Amino acid sequence: MFDGVKDSDSDLLLSYSNTGMIDIEELISLAVHEFGSKYRVWFEDIDHDHMTMGRRGDRSRDVKESLIIAQRL
Repeated sequence: MFDGVKDSDSDLLLSYSNTGMIDIEELISLAVHEFGSKYRVWFEDIDHDHMTMGRRGDRSRDVKESLIIAQRL
């Protein structure tokens, strides 16, 4: 995904929750490494009420959503 963004000279806004398979710190570190000096990479955390659609016996749960932003310089 990061390569596709770089190859098209695009910016990236990625929403990722703390319940994802990859640790958020690891994903941010990977983004910083992959985008290098041609991009400014940062993240912002927001609290979010995630709908489970009843998959786990509950209707919703609180998650921390991280927005990873990569802006081409």
